[in-house]
Amino acid sequence: MKDYAEALRYTNESIAFIERALRQERRLQRSYKRLQSVAVNTEGSAWAPPEYGEAVSRFEDQLYFLIVVLRQVVRGRELMEHFGFPMPQVRQAALIQSWRNIAEHWDDPPKGIPVRSMKSWTQESDESHPGLSHTGAGGRLRTASGLNVRKVRKDLRVLRAAIGEVSEAEWHHCYITEDEAAEILGLSTQDFLSMSSPPMSMDFEGDVGVRYWREWVEARAAGHLAPPRWLAEGWVRFH
Repeated sequence: MKDYAEALRYTNESIAFIERALRQERRLQRSYKRLQSVAVNTEGSAWAPPEYGEAVSRFEDQLYFLIVVLRQVVRGRELMEHFGFPMPQVRQAALIQSWRNIAEHWDDPPKGIPVRSMKSWTQESDESHPGLSHTGAGGRLRTASGLNVRKVRKDLRVLRAAIGEVSEAEWHHCYITEDEAAEILGLSTQDFLSMSSPPMSMDFEGDVGVRYWREWVEARAAGHLAPPRWLAEGWVRFH
């Protein structure tokens, strides 16, 4: 029996990563705006006040957190293509991956990962190390070490829409109506609803109503009481 819910789980996880990245980009923009505000207020001062250092640290943290979740988005996109769903490109994926690898393995040189990541990084950016520069205008961050934030935001939204379409299609394929279940079992809908032990269902309420697990229905059609995989993994037990 095929695990129809597997692709659905991964699409939903990928959507969660994208939405997290969009929220993180907004947090980064707020920290950048705060940094610019503090920098203007400290112009002409011989010493940077504590709030400036705090604003810099906050901005750097938010930038790092964005890179972390963007790498998760990139991997989620690759997983969608592994399942056979063509996805739009994340145009700066290589730069994001290199940046994340450098940040993750900076203190572990024996593995050689930082060296390889730095080589990859220099092919994507003119800077010797990620996070050394940023540009902006009108209180909004435009670039950070070659990462175009506007492109990031646009790519995330396009990817979110594409994976959303897959998620909806997979949901309808995984959870089927009583008519679809009856057809798979070769029964009339009335006979299906009269079964003493029908396949497992879920009540989603509202307009959606009761839906049946396709995997469970196909298991019944093959002569099993429940999907063999579910029994083997301990999801269901019969006494």
